[in-house]
Amino acid sequence: MRNSTAAGAPAGRSPQPSRNPLRRLLAVLGPGLMMAGAAIGVSHLVQSTRAGADYGFTLMWVILLANVLKYPFFEYGHRFTAATGQNLLEGYLRQGRWVLGLFFALNLVTAVTSIAGVTFVTAALAENLFGFGFSNAVWSAGLLLFCVALTVLGHYRYVEGAIKAMLAVLFFATVSATLAAAIKGPVAAPGTPVPALSIAFLVALLGWMPAPIEVSVWNSLWVQAKERALGRRISLAEARWDFNLGYVLTILLALIFTALGALVMFGSGESLSGNASVFSKQLVQLYGATLGELWMPVVAAAAFSAMLSTVLTVVEAYPRSLAEALHLLAPGLRIRHHAHHSLWMVGTSLLGWLIVQAFLDDLTRLIDLVTSIAFLSAPVFAVMNYRLIFSDQVGAEARPGLALRLLSWAGILFLAGFSLFFLYSRYFAA
Repeated sequence: MRNSTAAGAPAGRSPQPSRNPLRRLLAVLGPGLMMAGAAIGVSHLVQSTRAGADYGFTLMWVILLANVLKYPFFEYGHRFTAATGQNLLEGYLRQGRWVLGLFFALNLVTAVTSIAGVTFVTAALAENLFGFGFSNAVWSAGLLLFCVALTVLGHYRYVEGAIKAMLAVLFFATVSATLAAAIKGPVAAPGTPVPALSIAFLVALLGWMPAPIEVSVWNSLWVQAKERALGRRISLAEARWDFNLGYVLTILLALIFTALGALVMFGSGESLSGNASVFSKQLVQLYGATLGELWMPVVAAAAFSAMLSTVLTVVEAYPRSLAEALHLLAPGLRIRHHAHHSLWMVGTSLLGWLIVQAFLDDLTRLIDLVTSIAFLSAPVFAVMNYRLIFSDQVGAEARPGLALRLLSWAGILFLAGFSLFFLYSRYFAA
């Protein structure tokens, strides 16, 4: 049953939702699109493009499969909050302190490494766009300071509109570039051999495709925030509509970025560089090769904005989930939420910058490490969300049906089985 007094539910006012079905659906849009915006980062700009450039179209089915198999565990973040009024962290705690404690420990590792990965890519794009001659270390430090300050001071809303506009530019530029490349035809000659697939790259590709599974916690927090903004509860049907729209967009964009890399770079004799500066130039040149060089500065600005949006999101959302989890684990902690959140932002950003320092000359190795950690932790987060959505905290009418339950089992088996296979092939195989 839905708990009308649960944490995060709006109180004091209950305006009637619009009777117009279209207006009602448009009003609840937000959390799902925020997830789509967060996903258009390393997994799409870097890993999907790299998959197409190195392996042509052969990995598109893998990308599609990964998105489908991970779908239930992201959807459960929306579903749980719409059904109970609580966020996933509160649900984990009610299952046992050890469950929330496990989330906290794993999330701390993925938070630091994720912040490092997205910041490094954004730093490279920034230097390519502005050309100030700064090192990646300096750019990374500046970007992290900017994002932390913007969030702590509450000024994110002033740049949010501009970033959304640039995301739209990147979306249309990518679609246009891919269509233009498809009309011209692929660079690769018919019968161009596909290199042997690297298991390490496959794990790295799937790790953030479309995003780390712990992002489902952000979804549940965003749904709560949306309910407070609307002044009413969001129905399960509305929550699923919002989530599904955003999720479909992330899948389409991942496939489009892969196609762009496959059409323009695969078989050209050139591969995407592991050097951050060279990689950022190659990425922008993909668009110039199809749309013309006049588009390159526009695309560079749009790509940088997309990655800046991702950095802002991870710098804000990972520490928020850590602060919320610690407050639930230690209710006697005498520190205001805003100050606690700010401390976590500073701490995780500093640790992320130190990781960037350790990988300054090898973007590829850093991204592979970060996404591999995300993939190896994915089965744990998946099982946590599955156990929660089928617990007695969720009424029978709001639980997933048989199809989604079967898809969940398939996803857990795939994530766990492939993780074990990767660990065996990496450390135990002769």
